[in-house]
Amino acid sequence: MQASSEQHRDSWVAAFREGIEWPSLIPDMLKQYEEMEVRLSKSKVELKKSLDQQDELRKTLIELQRQVDDNRAIVSLFNFKMDEKESELSSKNEEIELLRKENKKLQSILASGGGAGGASQADVKLMEKFRALESEKDDLSLQVAELTDKYNKKRAERELLRKEVIRLRQELASATGSSMTPDE
Repeated sequence: MQASSEQHRDSWVAAFREGIEWPSLIPDMLKQYEEMEVRLSKSKVELKKSLDQQDELRKTLIELQRQVDDNRAIVSLFNFKMDEKESELSSKNEEIELLRKENKKLQSILASGGGAGGASQADVKLMEKFRALESEKDDLSLQVAELTDKYNKKRAERELLRKEVIRLRQELASATGSSMTPDE
């Protein structure tokens, strides 16, 4: 064989060398390709697993958010009921105070000896009303205490749910590689 120039000859020599070396490179290239296929398959499995975990985290987050919303509604209802009961209690306290004043007036009338028969009957009625109001006041105080206890428990539950939502959002953000803030 003869080439028309040195450059032409060098290109022919390079082509022959490549033809000789190329078949020996094929097994190495096939091995590298198979290794890449295995790594790619593993990566796909890991990605699927990660996406499934993200979906589960999102579902859990949605459920926790629903629980937080329900909890807020319950706390609002408790606040309303507590305000209502405290208003009733305040009203009963005012009635009791008025009855105490009336009772003192009747006591002074009885002590001075004037109108004993009528005052005694009024005094008995007044004392009965006073006792009934005292009993109602005690019942309302118990109801307020129960509502306060329930409110405090719901508030504690809400705080735990809020912390869990924040933790799950952070976990979801780290799983997705995004930078979600706890308030998102």
